[in-house]
Amino acid sequence: MAKVNLPFPVYIHPQAFPEDGTPETLMVLADGTVKGAWLGAYSGRTQREVETAFHLKLPGMVTVGTSFLESPVPAK
Repeated sequence: MAKVNLPFPVYIHPQAFPEDGTPETLMVLADGTVKGAWLGAYSGRTQREVETAFHLKLPGMVTVGTSFLESPVPAK
């Protein structure tokens, strides 16, 4: 986060990475009012809502590597 120059503070709670692996993003105003809450990865509708709320454009989901089904091991 330090390398990204965002025009707002970003806070990470110690429990921000729950055991089930599903991230949650909250937009909290200076007065403590929760203006937005998003659960899960930024894709589809969630991505559009986060981009609008934070006035930014996200790069979208990136596929890294391949799954076993996409690249099966040849039979011997």
